[in-house]
Amino acid sequence: MTIESVSPMPLDIGEVLSDTFAVIGRTFVVLANVAVLFVGVPAAIRIAGLALAPVSPLFALVGVTGAVATWVGMLFAYGCIFQLAMQDLHGQSISTDAMVATATRKFWPLLGLALLMGLAVLAGAALLVVPGVMLLLAWSVTFPALVLEDRGVFAAFRRSADLTRGKRWSIFLLLFLVTLVVMVIELVLFAIFGGFHGLLAPRQSLTAVALMTLLSVVTAPFGAVLNTALFNQLRGKAGVGAEEVAEVFA
Repeated sequence: MTIESVSPMPLDIGEVLSDTFAVIGRTFVVLANVAVLFVGVPAAIRIAGLALAPVSPLFALVGVTGAVATWVGMLFAYGCIFQLAMQDLHGQSISTDAMVATATRKFWPLLGLALLMGLAVLAGAALLVVPGVMLLLAWSVTFPALVLEDRGVFAAFRRSADLTRGKRWSIFLLLFLVTLVVMVIELVLFAIFGGFHGLLAPRQSLTAVALMTLLSVVTAPFGAVLNTALFNQLRGKAGVGAEEVAEVFA
């Protein structure tokens, strides 16, 4: 089933953040399991490969495998968390099997979407920074649109553009504030654990890479829940019932 509603109301940044933290609080255990399984384990493989690379070149392949697995796992994690968060926002629950099944079915479309979006945003940024930013804002909810409304890749782009129209400056402010807070927290952690200088070096230190990789275990689920809460409000929460949401995953 496709849900076509678009909220006519202004974006409420405070409510998006409140919904995000409420979902995280209610689903923390499941979120942690998804993050560790799909992001943490591949990240640990990548770090082990980088740490052991000086011992043998074969371990460098382990690091590369871990990096690829981390990227793949991130898409699976997003696919699962979008469903978990949306169901929770509408007072529903979803089984692990159902989450993984939908994430698996949507993996290749998610991969294609990620590649197309990355290329388009890079092309826009290469011409001028502003077009790249505007494209990013217009397409800021393409991923949840693809998964939660069972759309194709190009339909998800169109849906996101429709949902964000007239609200992109508010979305920019939301993403700017969240990014700023996350950056401050990351810099503090890098400074505490000695990875800060590795960020500035021509070649990043193992400590810096390890910290960045492990931090993704936290930032990935947070970002996916935030994206879902934003998508939910842009659609108009009052116009989408729990039964309609559940039908998408039937």
